[in-house]
Amino acid sequence: MQLYVQSRGINQEYDYRWLKIKQHNQVPEIPPILQTQISDNSGTAFRVADMIDSQVPSIILIRSNGELLLLVTALEAREERIDFMGRRVRNSVVWIYPENNEQALRSLTVRALRGELQQEVDRAITIGGEYGFTVLFEEITRLANPEAIDNYEADLKPKIGKNFLKLREELALELERHKLPQRNGLLILVTSIKTKPALIEANVWRGLSNRLVNDDWEIIPEKKSLTGIWILVLAVVIVLAIALLLIIIIPQKIQPKTNSSPPPQINKILQETNHSLVLFPKNLMSN
Repeated sequence: MQLYVQSRGINQEYDYRWLKIKQHNQVPEIPPILQTQISDNSGTAFRVADMIDSQVPSIILIRSNGELLLLVTALEAREERIDFMGRRVRNSVVWIYPENNEQALRSLTVRALRGELQQEVDRAITIGGEYGFTVLFEEITRLANPEAIDNYEADLKPKIGKNFLKLREELALELERHKLPQRNGLLILVTSIKTKPALIEANVWRGLSNRLVNDDWEIIPEKKSLTGIWILVLAVVIVLAIALLLIIIIPQKIQPKTNSSPPPQINKILQETNHSLVLFPKNLMSN
């Protein structure tokens, strides 16, 4: 497991920063999920930072390179945690797990959808320290303990809808009961900034956005896997090659064979004639 927390202290010099949280130390480090492009099976590539407004509560769950990555942003801190201008501090967290720990990430996503992580994350952060805030390792890691959830097969049809309470709760219930689809790329996105075409282009499995107006889920087409497309292309090429060979070979097989050697009777006559020519040279025959 890898764990990153973003927060800040009270004073001006303690601005927002990401810390990588380990059991015995925490050091400034930006999570790799925020610095690289993520690609899925269809070849769609995106940057996490382009999918959300990090100052607004957002959720992103991604499968990539055998890992599941969950980013939850802008969780409001307790009242006494304010910056030097009196604004309420907001916390963000990144969890990165091997994909065989799916239940832990699903459980965290469910609680994020229900607004339950806000106070739990903030309780794991104290004011003070080298960077203006300190993360309590045992408290923050305890949040990832999976709750009792089922493991029914995932509904693979991609769906999008409006980011509001009803659909967030429906998505939470789905994640409590069903596994995530076994595909790379963007699985879940809860954002304030993306339009319907942008969600479709991102090839999201479940997408909720403030920019959408539908009060119910809308099924969207899933982009085809590049692997599947290449397999289809290869199959077409093989079929065409076989058809071409059949066009060339079959007419040759059905064409009647021509016998270039003369019949036996003709052979006999030719042999006798040649024998006579040998017995009677041309100069003698001329006499």
